[in-house]
This record gives sequence, C-alpha cells and structure tokens, in this order.
Amino acid sequence: MPVRIPSALRSQGFTINDGRVSRPALRFKKAPTTGLRRLVSNGSVFIDVNASPILNILTTGVVAKAAGTASIRPAALGRISDPASDGDETSLDVANAAGTVLARLSAYRFTATSWGWKLYTSVASALAATPALQIDGNNRVTLNGQLLHNSAAIGTIASYFSFLDSAFSAAVGIKVGSLVTSASYSDTAPTNGIYSAGQVTIGGTSSIVPAPAPGTPLANGLYRENTPKAWAHGVTTPAGGSNAGTIANFGFSAITRQGSGLVQFTFATAAPNTNYFIIGQSGAGAAVHSTKTTGGFYTQFNSSDGPWQVLVYPAP
Repeated sequence: MPVRIPSALRSQGFTINDGRVSRPALRFKKAPTTGLRRLVSNGSVFIDVNASPILNILTTGVVAKAAGTASIRPAALGRISDPASDGDETSLDVANAAGTVLARLSAYRFTATSWGWKLYTSVASALAATPALQIDGNNRVTLNGQLLHNSAAIGTIASYFSFLDSAFSAAVGIKVGSLVTSASYSDTAPTNGIYSAGQVTIGGTSSIVPAPAPGTPLANGLYRENTPKAWAHGVTTPAGGSNAGTIANFGFSAITRQGSGLVQFTFATAAPNTNYFIIGQSGAGAAVHSTKTTGGFYTQFNSSDGPWQVLVYPAP
C-alpha cells in the first residue's frame, strides 16, 4: 500500500539519501532502477528510467533526453553533451501519439570545435534520412529539394558544395539540360538550350563564339559560318591617305590604299586558312579579289577610286 508522509514532514521537509543510477533514492517497488537521485559531486538532480537518466537538472541547465540509437538521441533541451565523433547529432523530435517521429531538429558536431544544424522532415509519416536543410560549422547552407515561389516550384538546388572545387575556393562549371531566364513561368526552355525573354549581356572582355553549323542548320541559327569575321566600308581617293578612306570597320588591323581602287586588308586576327569568303562592292559594281593569305587580302574594287565596302565570312 502507498506510504503516506506525515503532515509534520510535509510542512517541515525531510531528508533522503543521494542514491545512485542502479538504485535511486526514491524509486518504484517494481522498477527499482526508476526514480529520483542526486549527484553528490555537483548537486545535480536526475530522474532515471530503467537506469537511464531522462531528466537532468544540472547547475548549468536542464537536459531532457530519451534512449536513442547509434549517435542520435531523440531529444535534448538546454544543454547537450559533447559527442565523440564528427557528425554525431543531438536532436529535438516532434512525434505523434503513436511515438512516430515526424520532424527533427538536430545540432551536430561539424568538427571538434564547431557545430551545425540539420532540419529533417517526413514523407508519408516516415522521417527522411537526409536533412532538408543543413547549416554546417562554416555557415554554409545545403538545401535538399525544390525552391518554391508562391507555391510554384522554380527549380531544384543541389548541394552548395557541388558548385565549388575540392578546396571550396573556386567555382566550377554548372551543367544544365536547359535554362530559362524570364519573368513569366509560362516560358519554357528548349531541350538542351537556353531561352531568355530579355537582353543577354556578356560582361568584361568575354564574347559569344558560335559553333560550326550542323549537317542541317536550324532556321535563323547563329553559326560560325554565317557570322562575319570582318567588314569595312569607305571611300578611296588619291589623297585619302594610308587608311584608304575607311569610314568604319571591324576585324581589320590595317586597311591601306595600294593604288587606284586597290585596297589591302590586314586581319586583326589571322584566319586559320585561306578558305574564307569575301563579298566586295564598289560604286561601279562587284569587286575583283586577288592574293588571299591567312593574314589578309587585296581587293581591286574598280579601275578608279570611289566608295567601297567589303564583308568577310570565315571558312567552313
């Protein structure tokens, strides 16, 4: 039968032994290792269940925990014990009435001197093995899953580490099957292509380098063969000077009048061979070309000076 505490003791207090894990000071008759005890060395108070401390009232805080598996302890509040290995977790779990864990927030040891956080979610009432969100001891964030905007998926973000080299110091290339830049979610990307609803700007000294045309070129496609290598226009005169009266040009380092209607063109970047194609015209009609080299060419526009224009396409 229950032991009743006399009213005198209830009002004045009473003293019990400190107890130990295997035999708490206040314990249940049929569960001798479950009860209340005190640690003499620092005055902490423990509530044990089957010889396992579940609630620890310490001088530095309160710890509540339950028996777990491996390196994960399902609950910790206020203070955690130092784990033995990197990656070990101490967690706070949310469970349903049946005891099934539905969500978990874990503090984990990143290194011996740094800690991080992991947030786990559940799918079909099963706790995910991989955290949905992780912040490591270097304040780097890993998001596993889709990033949403107004409940609409706008992409999947891989591990942050996948965009860095092994030393986490330099960016690496990102490979995508298709890419869309647009303010409208109705815009879709072509297979293995890039679609932009707005202007595309190449920064710095970079440029777009077209690839050779395939066997069946796409309509309106931009290829190396249909991209001019150089162009220029001007008006030659006997007194036009060494630049042959050039008004504007691209891709030439020098344009020189060599005689009446005869102009020498020097490429800014040499051609790989002499198979490039030249279109030239003067005020009197088509030009006559001669002496092509990888470094440039001569063009006889007509027998006399006057306006001229030239367009050069690279070799296929």
